[in-house]
Amino acid sequence: LFRYGDLGWTPRAIREGTFRITAAYHYRELERTDDARWDDELNKHSFLPRRYLRITTRNGQEIRPNGDVKRTASSPNYFVLCMSCEWESDLFSAFSANSCLVIRKPEQLASLLGAGAKEELDGWLFHDGPVHYFDPYEWKANAPFDAALCKDFRFAYQREYRFIWVPPPGQCATGYKELEVGSLSESAELYDAHGTRLL
Repeated sequence: LFRYGDLGWTPRAIREGTFRITAAYHYRELERTDDARWDDELNKHSFLPRRYLRITTRNGQEIRPNGDVKRTASSPNYFVLCMSCEWESDLFSAFSANSCLVIRKPEQLASLLGAGAKEELDGWLFHDGPVHYFDPYEWKANAPFDAALCKDFRFAYQREYRFIWVPPPGQCATGYKELEVGSLSESAELYDAHGTRLL
């Protein structure tokens, strides 16, 4: 996995295993000019265009819809840590990054992150996996459709992988938390945008 970021914090991720997990609503509060990250992470929408719709009453009378049918998947505010499944030079500029943390053992990191958050996020559901990208106007009945692990296909170039913490009933994520999972010097490396190893 690849975590693009600033040299102000990426060395700590190697030396101490320090990662910041952020409440999902944060990404909607970013400047709309931050095209790579601005998104409503708590609500995902897809549409069935009216031209494909056929609605009939019980007695067989057809009703013509006035517009597209919209469906929405929503989630309570959760914590998220985002990475990519791909080394791509364009992602450095997309995320205003000057370094990239290369995780050689993703399964080990997932285990460390899950364990590292247990005390502070007791009762929260931890899950990790690749993001599923979808076309909002191509409604596929059996395709995954989830607010936390699905995104509009305009973000597909990021090939995102997520670690998420979903709250139990009555709780929600706020702000951010820093997790320290221990040194990753044996399982991760740090590179600059030119591919030069820094750590």
